[in-house]
Amino acid sequence: DALRAGEELLLERPRVSDGVVLRVAHLLQDALLPAGYPPGSSRDPQRALRLYGAAETKVADARAKAEMALVRGRVFFEELRDLEGARTEFQKVLGTYRRRTNSLEARRAYLGLGAVERWQGNLVAAREWFEKAQAISVGEGTPEKLIVRRSAWARAVEDALTRGEPEVTKLAWQELITWAWNYPEDLLDGHHTLLLARLLLKQGQAGSPTSPVASLPPIQRAADELEALLRVNPESQYADQALWTLTDCYLALRDRQNALVVLDRLQRDYPTSGLIPRLEERRRQVLSARLR
Repeated sequence: DALRAGEELLLERPRVSDGVVLRVAHLLQDALLPAGYPPGSSRDPQRALRLYGAAETKVADARAKAEMALVRGRVFFEELRDLEGARTEFQKVLGTYRRRTNSLEARRAYLGLGAVERWQGNLVAAREWFEKAQAISVGEGTPEKLIVRRSAWARAVEDALTRGEPEVTKLAWQELITWAWNYPEDLLDGHHTLLLARLLLKQGQAGSPTSPVASLPPIQRAADELEALLRVNPESQYADQALWTLTDCYLALRDRQNALVVLDRLQRDYPTSGLIPRLEERRRQVLSARLR
C-alpha cells in the first residue's frame, strides 16, 4: 500500500530527490498522524519518528532538514511527552540547521521550546521563547484586532461546549490551534488552556478514545494540560477554575481521591476564589459520585 511504498522509498532507496522526500513525508504524516477527525483515528508516533528521521537524513537542503526536525519535535512533545527528545529536535532547527531568527522555521522552534519549558513549569524561560515566537509577525496584530480575535476564538470553543455538534466542535479545535499559533503567550495566561481542557473533557465523556491532537486519551490529556498550567503559572486568574475543571477530570477518570485533593488545593491556595462558597457542596458531590 501507499504507506509501505513510502517507507521503502525513505528507508531503502539510496538516492531520492529532496522534493520527492518532502512530498512522501507529508503524505506519511497524514497516514501516521491523522488530524483526528473522526476522533479516534489511529496514530503511530514511533513509526512517524523513524520515517521522519530517515527523511531528515536523506534530504540535503538545510531548510528541508529543519522541517523534518520540527515534525519530529512535535511528535516527541505532543504524542510521547518526551521533553528532552523534543528539545533536542527544536534546538537543531536553530543550531545545526541555522535557520534565520526571523524565519517561520525559527518561530515554530521557539514555540516548541516554549511548550517544553511550559510543561516543565519554567515560566520565565517559557515566556522568553514565546515572546521570541510572537515577535515574528504572521498576521495583523493591533491591540484592537487582538481583543476581537481572542474573543471570537473563545466564543467558538464555548459554543462547541454548549452545542456539542461535530462540525461546531471541529471548528473549535481549529480556532484553538489558530489562537495558540498567533498568540503563544496566551498559553501561559490560562484561558486557552481552560477552554482546551473543557473541550477535551467533553470529548472524552462523549466516548472518543483519543484526542484530535495526540495519542493520549482526551480526559487524561485534559487533566495533564490543567496541571501544566498550574505548575507554570499558579497565579493565573484562571487557576481556581482550572482546579474546578480538574476535579471533573479526575472524577471522569474514576479517581475520587485525587478529585478531593484538588478541592483541598483550591481551598488552601485560592481562599478568596469565588468558588469557595460552593466548595462543601462540591465535596459532597465528589464523595457521592458513582464512578463507572
